[in-house]
Amino acid sequence: MFFATYGQREVEYVDTLRAELVNADALRLWDTEIQGTFDLRDSLARISAATLVMTGQDDFITGPLCAEEVASLVAGAKCVIIPQSGHMVFVEARDRFRLEVSDFLLGSGGGISSGP
Repeated sequence: MFFATYGQREVEYVDTLRAELVNADALRLWDTEIQGTFDLRDSLARISAATLVMTGQDDFITGPLCAEEVASLVAGAKCVIIPQSGHMVFVEARDRFRLEVSDFLLGSGGGISSGP
């Protein structure tokens, strides 16, 4: 788990994962064979659906630079960078995550935004 901070909310999320089945073979395949060559950037221009790209300011896996690049390759994509959050924005900043997704699905806003 790649969190910017590890508090009670994050602990509770990790606890929920312990109860679920994890396919270790699929994770191993991703880590050893797929991840290093998984790059869909050349296909992004073909996306015509409304697109929301979101990441945490402190995400070192697919952080702001990655999100901005992806958003720039999808026509009309909205890019949101959530401060004080890592890779798991839906856990670390769940209220902001919910707000951004709701606003996007209801059709408001566009462009790149950051901050509170």
